[in-house]
Amino acid sequence: MPEDASKEEHVEHQQRTLRFASFREVRHTIIRIIGRRLRKDAPVSWQGCDFDFTGVVFDGGDLSDAHVTGGRISFREAQFTNSRMDFTGATFSGGTVDFADVRDLSVMPQGLREATVKAAPEAKVLLPEEWLSSSPAD
Repeated sequence: MPEDASKEEHVEHQQRTLRFASFREVRHTIIRIIGRRLRKDAPVSWQGCDFDFTGVVFDGGDLSDAHVTGGRISFREAQFTNSRMDFTGATFSGGTVDFADVRDLSVMPQGLREATVKAAPEAKVLLPEEWLSSSPAD
């Protein structure tokens, strides 16, 4: 915001910032709930369900320890804006998880490489070629 901005412009900027922050919190809450329902110990399991995250922008979220046993999870055309999207400890033992056409290949979600390496033969995990060819240190 420029220093010479009017009071109205400052107020409008503040309102946009607060609106973005509240929508971000809602997105993170939704992802956190889905993650909880995909864990082995979930009181109500959503394992085997389909999830369509096509075109979603992920600026964080927790799918750590998620257990994908079936269904289809699509991240096609999604964008991961940083490495705070967490798949640490996730297991893929069935179904299809599709990251093949993500929009920005510069960010691979945290823990995803390890989860895909351990994927069961019954699981189909589609990753962009760029993620497959990069070294684990990237």
